[in-house]
Amino acid sequence: MSQPENKQPKPLKEVLGLKYVFGFRGDIKNSILQGTQTNVQEKSTKTKFIYPAANNIVIFDPIADKNKSQEIIQTVLGSKGVTCLTISPSRRYIAWSEESDAGIIVILDLNTRKTKILSTTDCKSRYYVSLDFSRTEESKYLVALSAPPEQMLIHWAWDKSKCLGSTIINAKGDSIKFHQVFYHPKEDDFVCVMGNGAIKPYKLIPDNPPKPKDSPFQKKKEETHSTNFLSYCILSDSKTMVVGTDRGEVLYFNENCEFKLVLSPLQNSNQQSIEGFPIECIVKYSNGFIVGGKNMKVILKIPMFELIKEYKTNKQWPKLQVYALQIKRDNLIFGVESGQVFSIPFSADREHHSTSGPITGLDVCTRKSLVVTVSDDRSIRIWNFNELILEVMKECEDTPLAVAIHPSGFHLIVSFSDKIVLYNLFEKDLNSFKEIHIKNCQQIKFAHGGHLFAVANQNLVQIYQFYTGENPQNYIFKQSTGNISTIEWDIDDLGFYTGSDNGFVLYWRLEDNQNKLQLAMIQSQPIECICTPKTYANIELQKVYIAGPYDGQYCIYESQHHTKIHKEATEGTKKEIPLYPIQTGCRVSKMAIFNSEKIMLFATCQLANSSEFTQKQNIKNMKFEPGGLRFAKYPLAPEEIIEIQPHIKGITQMKVSYDDSYVFTASYDNSLIIYDVKDQSSKIEFKDGGQAYGVQAYADEFLMQRDQYKKKIAKIEDLKQKIKEHDINQKIKQNMYTKEKDELIRKLEEQIDQLEKREKAKIQELENTINKLDSDFKEEKKQLYENHEKNKKTTENDFKQKMALESQRLEELTKEKQLKLQEFQRYIKEQKDKSTETKNEKKREYEKQLKKEQELYEQLQRDKEENQRRFIEERNKLEDDAEKEIDKKKEINEAEMKKLSDELDKAELEKRTKKTEFDNVQSTLEQANSKVKEIMEDIAQNQELNRQYQKEKESHDKEIKERDKTIQDKQKRIYELKKKTQELEKFKFVLDYKIKELKRDIGPREEEITKMKEQITNMNTEILHFKKVNANLGLIVTDLNLRQAGMKQEIENQQQVIESNSQYIKAFEYDISETHAHISDFKRLKSDMLKLFNKYVQSVVSKKKFENVDVQKEFIKERAHLETTNKGLKEKFSKKLRVHKQDNNRIMSQNVDLISEINDLRREIKLLQDEEDLKRRQIEQMNDQPEERELDQMIEEQEIEINQFREKLQFLKEAVQQRRLQQNIGSDSDHQEFQQE
Repeated sequence: MSQPENKQPKPLKEVLGLKYVFGFRGDIKNSILQGTQTNVQEKSTKTKFIYPAANNIVIFDPIADKNKSQEIIQTVLGSKGVTCLTISPSRRYIAWSEESDAGIIVILDLNTRKTKILSTTDCKSRYYVSLDFSRTEESKYLVALSAPPEQMLIHWAWDKSKCLGSTIINAKGDSIKFHQVFYHPKEDDFVCVMGNGAIKPYKLIPDNPPKPKDSPFQKKKEETHSTNFLSYCILSDSKTMVVGTDRGEVLYFNENCEFKLVLSPLQNSNQQSIEGFPIECIVKYSNGFIVGGKNMKVILKIPMFELIKEYKTNKQWPKLQVYALQIKRDNLIFGVESGQVFSIPFSADREHHSTSGPITGLDVCTRKSLVVTVSDDRSIRIWNFNELILEVMKECEDTPLAVAIHPSGFHLIVSFSDKIVLYNLFEKDLNSFKEIHIKNCQQIKFAHGGHLFAVANQNLVQIYQFYTGENPQNYIFKQSTGNISTIEWDIDDLGFYTGSDNGFVLYWRLEDNQNKLQLAMIQSQPIECICTPKTYANIELQKVYIAGPYDGQYCIYESQHHTKIHKEATEGTKKEIPLYPIQTGCRVSKMAIFNSEKIMLFATCQLANSSEFTQKQNIKNMKFEPGGLRFAKYPLAPEEIIEIQPHIKGITQMKVSYDDSYVFTASYDNSLIIYDVKDQSSKIEFKDGGQAYGVQAYADEFLMQRDQYKKKIAKIEDLKQKIKEHDINQKIKQNMYTKEKDELIRKLEEQIDQLEKREKAKIQELENTINKLDSDFKEEKKQLYENHEKNKKTTENDFKQKMALESQRLEELTKEKQLKLQEFQRYIKEQKDKSTETKNEKKREYEKQLKKEQELYEQLQRDKEENQRRFIEERNKLEDDAEKEIDKKKEINEAEMKKLSDELDKAELEKRTKKTEFDNVQSTLEQANSKVKEIMEDIAQNQELNRQYQKEKESHDKEIKERDKTIQDKQKRIYELKKKTQELEKFKFVLDYKIKELKRDIGPREEEITKMKEQITNMNTEILHFKKVNANLGLIVTDLNLRQAGMKQEIENQQQVIESNSQYIKAFEYDISETHAHISDFKRLKSDMLKLFNKYVQSVVSKKKFENVDVQKEFIKERAHLETTNKGLKEKFSKKLRVHKQDNNRIMSQNVDLISEINDLRREIKLLQDEEDLKRRQIEQMNDQPEERELDQMIEEQEIEINQFREKLQFLKEAVQQRRLQQNIGSDSDHQEFQQE
């Protein structure tokens, strides 16, 4: 054999990598999660499912991922598997717990693939049962619930790996066991724990232990629902929550985790209620939710529409329960207790293939990429490890015990409890063709060539010829003691090794079934497995590796023996074969050596309590250490062994593919794991011929039954015949089609010829017409040229005559212009003189009026100050008078109270004589109480009126303040306008070219002046009117102030009356309580009642009747008077407000008119400036003429006239200022009126 080419080997850690896991952890609730992975560079997001399988976390999308590539995350080495897992609200972070000495929490970021491990000494249990991320700050906080018996609630700041606080929520003796913890959907400091019997809310405090928030939710006596809470779900509104129980009830909780009601019971598709349906998991969906539970039922419930729909798998497994639910693309994915995953598109079911029981047998095919497994779920499964699919699955009536596949991949042998069955492996099915009646066969092994297979039957090994099914007598090998536990064929298929449960390892040759070679005898302990390399160490020696115990410790023994059995063994003499033990520290269940003889593998299967393991024990009740896969370089060096722990339970089977590319392990945790050998130097390399080391490339052939083969051949012949007929028909159709097209081509060619002839005739006709038109055009052109020459001469003569006439006319016009200019200058001088005279007169009148208005304004301010001073003095006097009157009334009331007390003392003697009038006294007392109530109501009404008046006063004060603000704003506006007028004075007013228009505007300007005078007179009359109104309002304000003082006095009097009445009532209540204390003593009670009667009834009632009646009448009169006065005041006030608003609106409109006039004046100024520029340009042009002196005189006259217009504009500005002052005086008068009010 030729050796492979040397390649650089990889480090031993990188030799093996997990490729694919067939399996699911069905013992963890809510373990199927849906996460999102974002790629920042590609700007894409992918949704994938996360679930635990064996001792790993698998990230995989079975629906969308066509390549079926899994990302497998291994647990921390030394931990004992995943116990719970959860995902953050944004689906970015995953957290899971692993069992260890102090409990481990691992957090994974799906985007960056960074992990963080949390652990604390506060946790007193080995693992956690529930985890949850914060709803708003998922990248910082996490809450965890530890396992029984002493459960703890731990608050983590996981970004800092810090424990913020922990508390014990369940002591060792408590019957309530909690199994869920979750954050409130809106509050990060609100956490709930849920379990069998209660739901407890807790408040999270940083750096402090969590504290119970409210009393825990427990079942009340009148409620009938179950308290075994199994699952929960926060609905899509992120406020409400539903909880499932073990009796199929769905409890509805509000956002404060308060129980509200039990929703309508779950029903199946026939609208029948489902009883005893434990709800193991709940997932929100649209406006409702989906529940899963017993018998693999999944029920969709939408409470708003009362829509209930039941989904159930096609397979009838009544014992299985749904433990995990997830939804993607209208597909429902759920995992069941047996460790299988199903995908339901709400119609049909599809299984994500995995076994539902411990895998007890495994074998790999040599020529095909097939792996066969058998498990306790009575199934035989054949997997394609290249395409990662399940090709064939067959369910049996009995549980299979062992399996072996033929090297060709066409046949299969399976052992059951009562027989061995041989199967033919077809494309999608298994058909049995022979049965061998051997009971409880645990070991079946094909020879390397496939022509023989070995069967272990207690202490016998029977070798069968596979193709004939015969078992010759010389192929029966019997061991003296012990049952055979393992079989391993020799390389040449001429011998085999057996290991027994009593510690014997024997080597047998097929040519002699009587002679055997004893390789080892290990302290009467069971031999676990035997392994041999695929090549001999030399021609006569062969290495053997044996797994078994040694001095109470588990070891691997390395041994060598001769390939031929010595004669000394046949004669009965023993020759000791040396053994070299290598300690492993745990039980090795399987061993394997690569065909390249570069890597050696060990699989471990160890119980947690280190007790001895037997196949007869119940696997479900046993606790295993995590199944480890160890590998090392071959030849074996104990110092360089690396271990990974892919399984949660012990590994039962292990195989290596015949090209050393894959390793397969099966376990009691119902999972099959495929490992990829990444180191190419450790594999066997194929040559161009397809062979190397005797191993062939994988074949694609498969078996087919003869009937099916004949049917396929018949179908193929039919199809070939149909193809021939189809070809003939196509040829015929093609010929017909070509003929039709040829005819069409011929017809089209004829049509084209005819069209060409017609077009040629048309072209000739057009050429003739063009020639005619050319000749006509030339003749017309000559005639037009001659006419043009004639017209040109006549127009030139006419133009010369017109120019001479126009020059004469221009001279005449210039003479007229000079005359008009002289007349215009005279007219301007006259107008300037007139305007200066009028302007001076108006200035004088305006100054006189201004002085008068200023004097009036100063006088009004003085009057205002005096009125304010008088008002303050009068108010102080009224307050002093009121205080004096209050003191007088207090003295009078005290004197009256003394008199009343004397009269009551006298009345006590009279009360003893009147016994029969006790009933009448009670009636009179009730009447008195009713009257007191009426008085109290009147007082309350008066107080309300007083409050209303106070509110009105406050509103008036606010209005006065607002008016003050408006006055200040107006003053600021006036100041700004003054500044603007000053800026206007700086402009130059040149009005040379506007003289004619100004003559026309003199008349309208005078009319405007008269109008302004009329407005000034009107403003003066309005000022007088406002003064009168101000005086009237001042009187009204004083009247109102006096009335207000009177009301205050009346209110104080009423308060005194109320206080006296309350004291009277308190005294009466006190006396009644004293009499009630002696209710047991009749005589004392009688005497006390007489005292009460004499004190409060006999002498006072008659007087009070009349007094109360008079007081009530007076109150009614005063109330009516006050109401009338209040109405009158309100009407007056509303009238005054209307008048004030009208005046204010009128003033504002006048303001607007003034502003518009100012804007018009500005526009005129601008126009005049533009005209002045034009005039200057004209003057510059005229300076070139000889009449420069006359123009200079005209310019001087125009400048004089401009100065006059400036004075006129100044007069208009002063008029505007006068109007503003009048407005200010009006606003001041308004302000005084409101102050007086």
